[in-house]
Amino acid sequence: MVNRNMNQALLSETLLCLFLCYFKWINAGLGTRMIAFPHFALPSVSFFMIIIFYDETRKVFLRQGMVFSRSTGKIKSKGWVVRNTYY
Repeated sequence: MVNRNMNQALLSETLLCLFLCYFKWINAGLGTRMIAFPHFALPSVSFFMIIIFYDETRKVFLRQGMVFSRSTGKIKSKGWVVRNTYY
């Protein structure tokens, strides 16, 4: 994962969730209670795996749908995935 901004955002979001869930003085101030770790980790890890699997599968289809034209020197987009999901 080369994108530093995305890595920092993922880390800061996770740390913010941990901070809000597991510090007792925050729980007392907000009127909440601590979450059991399996209830916190399992849904988020499974959602994370689904997102990563989707994105990596999309990248495979993007790479298969891009063709480099030697005559023009441009990349030609062919295929539905490239036309509709490449940003």
